[in-house]
Amino acid sequence: MPDWTPLQQLKGHKRSVICLDHSSKSFIGGSLLASGSEDETCRIWDVRTGKAVKAFAKQGAAVSSVRFASKASISQFYMAVGSKVLVFDMRNSDMILSEASKEYEFSEDEINTIDINEKNTFLCTADDRGEVKVIDLESHKLYKQFRSKHKNLCMAACFRPKKPWELWSGGMDNTICQWDISRGSMVTSYDTNQTDPTAHQMVNPPFVYSLRINHDGTWVAAGLGDGSVQVIKLEAKSKKVSVKRLNDAHGTLVNSLAYVNPTTEPLLWSGSANGQLALWNLGSLETEAPIQQSKIAMAKLNCIEALNIDTSPVLAAAGVTSNNEGALHLYDTSQ
Repeated sequence: MPDWTPLQQLKGHKRSVICLDHSSKSFIGGSLLASGSEDETCRIWDVRTGKAVKAFAKQGAAVSSVRFASKASISQFYMAVGSKVLVFDMRNSDMILSEASKEYEFSEDEINTIDINEKNTFLCTADDRGEVKVIDLESHKLYKQFRSKHKNLCMAACFRPKKPWELWSGGMDNTICQWDISRGSMVTSYDTNQTDPTAHQMVNPPFVYSLRINHDGTWVAAGLGDGSVQVIKLEAKSKKVSVKRLNDAHGTLVNSLAYVNPTTEPLLWSGSANGQLALWNLGSLETEAPIQQSKIAMAKLNCIEALNIDTSPVLAAAGVTSNNEGALHLYDTSQ
């Protein structure tokens, strides 16, 4: 397994970097990468130059999740801090922003992730109470809340592209849930416990640490605590569903996932806390093996994002160094 050398190192965070979001086209420009940290700050970087174009002053708690608006015409930028979602107006030309233009405080515990739907009309949160909440970004009111299904921390929630009323979530109860937000009900759920007696087993339980859906809404992937990735294929024109488990690429929990978009094949990067990376072609899983593997030098890897710089494929990886400083590296994935 080859060790990767960073293409760039984006330096500035004093503590562990725990969340990322990429925008190829946003209100303040393209090729931007947002990073949130345990140092209570957030930065927005131009990945072409490696320089920060916006910074957000300390917000009083770790920045656990960040999101650009889904449409470049919308000036809002969103971040989760503690139990709040803070909204910043990017029309403010100041380099350093300190005060949010709006706050949403509908969660009763710390928020782990947020997501924005394609139309930028709804925002969802997943929190430590195991609750998933949906906020109407036009009325600024709580639209729906799902409280009873996750029996432990809800680590991730995301909207399904091309399906405006569909939301998915995953938690530390070994469960992936599919929701219909218009009806306010669960469609179905998937148990992440291995049922195949011949399957590879680890001591760690298959908690859901990360959840991503590809750009056309046909593949749902969940990174699990037992070092595997569970993928669910959703047929676009039928109700047929197929579930696959990707094993043997990671020696510890898979806490980060990133789809390579757009590509002719559904390509998925998975990353584990020990810095191991694997690239999977979900359209060709007969071999059940990754098509590429590598290792990066971090004390702990927390999250990844796939992007392009010009036409070159790049993977952004965030975590912490052995000196407990924030690490944010860009890697050329064609190497």
